[in-house]
Amino acid sequence: MWNDFVQEAEVHGLSERGKSLLLRFINTSDRSLAHPLAWRRFHGFVRYAHAHSARLHPANLEAFLKRCGFSETDARQLSLVYEHGREILRISTPTFHSGRFWGDK
Repeated sequence: MWNDFVQEAEVHGLSERGKSLLLRFINTSDRSLAHPLAWRRFHGFVRYAHAHSARLHPANLEAFLKRCGFSETDARQLSLVYEHGREILRISTPTFHSGRFWGDK
């Protein structure tokens, strides 16, 4: 079942490009998380949000996704993935050299 397209994103903390990527994810999904391309698009949005220091709070993302037709469970799951993804990307990757890890805090 197709859902209505979302034309505008009133999401505070995102650049125009960030809003565009979020809308692309929303409008190309069927408001479920069943398709692998939906996850790929969402992960791309998370990477972009991190790379451009988006100030979007996970709770605001969750509320917006619910308004766009995602179930409460799926909106919550996506906001958690967003939050965890941003945290993972924030931490530098330790390197293993000469029998020990470097840069691991």
